[in-house]
Amino acid sequence: MKSKLFIQLFAFSLLIFVSQSCKKYENGPAISFISAEKRIVGKYELETYKINGIEIKLSEIGLDNFEKEYFEDGKGKNYSRQFNNLIETEFEWELNKDKTQIREREKGLNGEWGQWNSFYTITKLTKTEFWTLNENSAEQHEFHYLKIK
Repeated sequence: MKSKLFIQLFAFSLLIFVSQSCKKYENGPAISFISAEKRIVGKYELETYKINGIEIKLSEIGLDNFEKEYFEDGKGKNYSRQFNNLIETEFEWELNKDKTQIREREKGLNGEWGQWNSFYTITKLTKTEFWTLNENSAEQHEFHYLKIK
């Protein structure tokens, strides 16, 4: 009886250890049964923006608010408000092969698609939160989005 209990406890401990060490995104979740593409789809508001770990208020960069909407077809829209003027831009998005990074490209005023930007690392992807980290420049940019729709 004691050996059966020991084996069950050992198996449970091993399961916990493996699930934590196999976490795809640094800040979670540990396990999800919903695909990354489906979790990304939705409308988000930029909750926190950091440069090199220091939080930057949107007003400091001339924005009242910033929202981002991802559609299932790999397209999306950015909505930014500056001095009560809404600015809307279109973009396309794609994930890398192991779904740990995302990149985008915007549609220009001429209707042509621009170049793909570098991949941003996804650090958190839950049903309600989406965090990315851009380490492709001299400064590290971190974006924390909260799903609003």
